[in-house]
Amino acid sequence: MYKGINPEPNYKKFQRICMDMLERHITYLLKADSKQAIEGKELMTIKIIIRNGYTQGLLIEHEELKSTVTLIYIRISGEFLVGRIYSLMSYNLHPDSAFIFKSFAHEIQHYIDHVRGIYKKEYAMKDKIEGFMKLYPGTWLGSVSTIYIIFCNLYSEGLATFVEGRNAARIIIDLRHISKLLKLLDKISVTADHEEAEKIYDDRFCPSQFSGEYYLGHLMCCTISLAILSRKNKFQTVSVAYPEHRKIPVFELSQYIKKHKRVELEQFDSATYIEGYQFLTKINHFRKFIRAYDDACTELHITPPVKFLSYEEFDRLKKQAIGYFDRYEEKLAS
Repeated sequence: MYKGINPEPNYKKFQRICMDMLERHITYLLKADSKQAIEGKELMTIKIIIRNGYTQGLLIEHEELKSTVTLIYIRISGEFLVGRIYSLMSYNLHPDSAFIFKSFAHEIQHYIDHVRGIYKKEYAMKDKIEGFMKLYPGTWLGSVSTIYIIFCNLYSEGLATFVEGRNAARIIIDLRHISKLLKLLDKISVTADHEEAEKIYDDRFCPSQFSGEYYLGHLMCCTISLAILSRKNKFQTVSVAYPEHRKIPVFELSQYIKKHKRVELEQFDSATYIEGYQFLTKINHFRKFIRAYDDACTELHITPPVKFLSYEEFDRLKKQAIGYFDRYEEKLAS
């Protein structure tokens, strides 16, 4: 809001303006970018619940446990509605459409993945952990569950961020940020105490939707999409926006990023995005996602540190987490 000026308080007006704008934006998304959510359905209901008390940065979320095949259940904060819609329109300004589109595109993709059954394995793992705790009260699986959820999220949150990113101007590759995240991931894997592992995750690895598995998973999706198009000779150059404006051969991208440390690419065109998305949505497990990224890096001649994950590295982190937990258990028993 503008300093010293407040719009006339009127809840019915607030409700009408916000719901009208949300209806317009969501309808457009479902008919265009997110039409997979309504394909083959005669009736689709979208339930939006206003919820206060969200943690900083969490303005909107899809609720998997309440959504069904024909119901998209979304929680949204009052801060989102006031800041991105109502306060702007109260002064005859346009709502923040770019933010609204990318936020709902992200959450609707979670609904699509929910209907595809992507989260079933994740919930099965949680059930397994709960069963273990019932058998051994007071015991936890150290950082194993945290590591597992991070790798599950690499695909689910990475894909949702890829969809959301279609409304962003650039794709940012920052080697220093990637290195920091990888060090934190390694630190989490050797943290035997579950609560401490969760704290590192929440406070440092993924404090917002612009870090952690959201960021890494998004870059993996972009890399896989580039490989698919280059495979068909449809994508031989990439457009760099920073540190300079130029086109470079896709097979030279890895060396270029190594040289400049931080590179910003122009967003993919619609054809590239659509073909990449169609391939990515055929994946049904994070392990297959990691292998697809691994293969894409090989095809594009992308090597470490630009290539930041492999199936061997995932296996190493998993075994490392289990090993530290076993030693932690032995120490407690002695």
